[in-house]
Amino acid sequence: MASVRLNFTPSSGYADSGVVRRSGHAWLATASGTTNVANQVRIYRWKGAGWSLTGIVNVPALPSIREGGFVTAGSLTRSGTPDFTLNTYGADTLVQSR
Repeated sequence: MASVRLNFTPSSGYADSGVVRRSGHAWLATASGTTNVANQVRIYRWKGAGWSLTGIVNVPALPSIREGGFVTAGSLTRSGTPDFTLNTYGADTLVQSR
């Protein structure tokens, strides 16, 4: 699989889910935070020969991922595509891929 290129500024935070396979497809969620954007989750799906961005969710209500946290995949909605959660210091928020 090809890589996903991400650019960060100093003092940024980052976490990712690792590649997750569901229903024959590969998915990846990344979370980043900067001084300008509290938390942003990007969801990618593997299509053909590369990663395709399928959604961006801004999550401002949590503490910044810059302070630490993680992204995990789950099966909360049982939709066949993975659901991703963003955790920063104990506050969970559901981010659903479509």
